Amino acid sequence: MTRILVYTPKQKDLEQILAYSSLFDLELQYCQSPAQALATYTRFKPHCFIVQCEDKAVNELKLVKSLSSVLPIFALTGSTDERVALRLIDGGADYLVHLPCGSIELYYKVKNFLR
Repeated sequence: MTRILVYTPKQKDLEQILAYSSLFDLELQYCQSPAQALATYTRFKPHCFIVQCEDKAVNELKLVKSLSSVLPIFALTGSTDERVALRLIDGGADYLVHLPCGSIELYYKVKNFLR
């Protein structure tokens, strides 16, 4: 089973989008604060991160990069601002998906990313 730490300010919204993923071989742990992310990372030992970023500061990405600089990061954004996408990629996101995205589509994107 692949363990994924999901860092998001909007857990309920992302839980719906990742609902299909949790039915299969992905074990997801959600975090909404830096303290919760650190505690979960230490205890859960994820294989990768999913991080939702919505603004140009990409603070969420910076947080997960500080937890581990070697684990891959799958970034999600609902922002249509191209500067957000560029900052995510430049900041270390290994893969970027623009929301909205269907639950099944996102599951397959995550699975292909992890391959």
